[in-house]
Amino acid sequence: MRTRFRSGFSVIELVIVLAIVAILAMLVVPSMKTWIANSKVRTIAESLQNDLRTAQSEALKRSRQVVFVMTTSTTQLTGNVSLAAASTSGSNWYADVLPVTSGNDDAAKVFLVNTIGSQYSATVATKNSGSATAVLCFSSEGRLASNSSTGLSFSCTVPSGTSLMTFDLSLSGADRPLRVEVQQGGRVRVCDPAKVLSSTVPDGCTS
Repeated sequence: MRTRFRSGFSVIELVIVLAIVAILAMLVVPSMKTWIANSKVRTIAESLQNDLRTAQSEALKRSRQVVFVMTTSTTQLTGNVSLAAASTSGSNWYADVLPVTSGNDDAAKVFLVNTIGSQYSATVATKNSGSATAVLCFSSEGRLASNSSTGLSFSCTVPSGTSLMTFDLSLSGADRPLRVEVQQGGRVRVCDPAKVLSSTVPDGCTS
């Protein structure tokens, strides 16, 4: 009489398989966390780029100067811009149409608010010619403009020489920070600060 053997996993084999799966999972999880953090940085950078272009378009459309403000506030801004102070450590932003006169047109006209930076706990370092700032202004021609009457604690200035306005974005857990550059002529682009812009490196940064 023949003995029949049942096929299947023994307890030892099952434990070994589970151990291998656990080890692979431990190897994959850190890289997934980094990938997610890098994706968030990309999302913030593209959102900032799009909002800067929106502010620029609004300046062109209204034929007025527009101020783009970095702030730590998470309030849904309405009314006077003094409700949200400009801050060099701000990771949120809003845009406001600057007044023409000190009369009835003096009221703030906030038309854009974005709090994605604080939602993702990101860090945004804003600089003008390498120095920390919190504001930039677009002229009615869509170019960067100077303005000492923003109604904020910061004045807008045009970057010196060939310098740019830059927004450096980083996030805990990410290993690929990004930068948003704004040229004096108004061009806005996202770039990789670890690379230098050239004909063969189109995603590199100018500065």
